[in-house]
Amino acid sequence: MSSYAVIWEDDSALFAGKLELGERRLRLEGTSREGRSSLRTVRYDELGDVHMAPGNERIAGRPTLVVERAVGEPLRVGSVDGRGFLPELADQLTARAFARLPRGD
Repeated sequence: MSSYAVIWEDDSALFAGKLELGERRLRLEGTSREGRSSLRTVRYDELGDVHMAPGNERIAGRPTLVVERAVGEPLRVGSVDGRGFLPELADQLTARAFARLPRGD
């Protein structure tokens, strides 16, 4: 299982913690500055487009990956230490999302 140190927004609060890539889903777990906990899971078959956010969509001014979902608001995940692993994470999420799509004839 791959794990990354990330920040993300959930219900208008900023959280810091980890993103784990499991076999069938990604998992975000962390806490806010106010001590609130957040645990989110998203199945890979729920994922849509994955792309880097433009400047006005960044979290706390940090490079941010936008993960579109079939249902619900997109997830915006930022790197704790700059751009670093975000392109690799985008590649992994895209590969896992497309691996789950039904194959046509």
